[in-house]
Amino acid sequence: MGLSRISLENFRNHAATTLGETAHFNLLVGENGAGKTNLLEALSLLGPGRGLRRANLGDLARRSAPGSDPLPFAIGASLTEAGTVSARIGTYTEAGVPARRLVRVNGAAASAASLAEWLAMSWLTPSMDGLFTDSAGGRRRFMDRMALAIAPDHARRVNALEAALRERGKLLENNGDPRWLDAIETQAADHGAAVARARAELVLRLADELSALPPEPFARPALAYLPGGPPDETALRAELARGR
Repeated sequence: MGLSRISLENFRNHAATTLGETAHFNLLVGENGAGKTNLLEALSLLGPGRGLRRANLGDLARRSAPGSDPLPFAIGASLTEAGTVSARIGTYTEAGVPARRLVRVNGAAASAASLAEWLAMSWLTPSMDGLFTDSAGGRRRFMDRMALAIAPDHARRVNALEAALRERGKLLENNGDPRWLDAIETQAADHGAAVARARAELVLRLADELSALPPEPFARPALAYLPGGPPDETALRAELARGR
């Protein structure tokens, strides 16, 4: 699956930009300030989340003059497979509600989360060098974005797991009813097992791709998940109960 017919309107320094046959490897070349990174940021907004720079929507739109209100912006692209267009996806804002991001798939209104069902993408930029020195949680979040490529509902599962663990923490602090803890831990175990399976599947697929690379000129990395594979719901529920 590739992206083609990419269009930007009133996005950053792009008043109206269209790129045609892009469903292949692309190299962007231009002077500083030409808008290369802005284009990449626009593409990142065709997936779930806040994009490459995690910027506020109001900061993404062009302005007709310094100090004026932001103009509504739009980003669109066609999904192509073997040269045939299979879908058209886009995200945009409207006048009067510049802080609300809207999404359309094949002309119909959709949610930003649903974009993961159509397009999977990952990025690694120089500003993300902290990924290698940050906490393990930061690397898990990067891994979870990659996992959307194989499990479109992965982000929902991760959010639900985090919410259940926060609720469990509050119950423990307040000596909550054990029956409530049982219910919350059952939810956490269900979502946690699904998250672990998606992460393990991602590692397996990456390992397969890496094994096909030639051994030179770069060292070939080896990836593995936890010994024994991802835990199931029963094991996680038991571990949570022990951890009380």
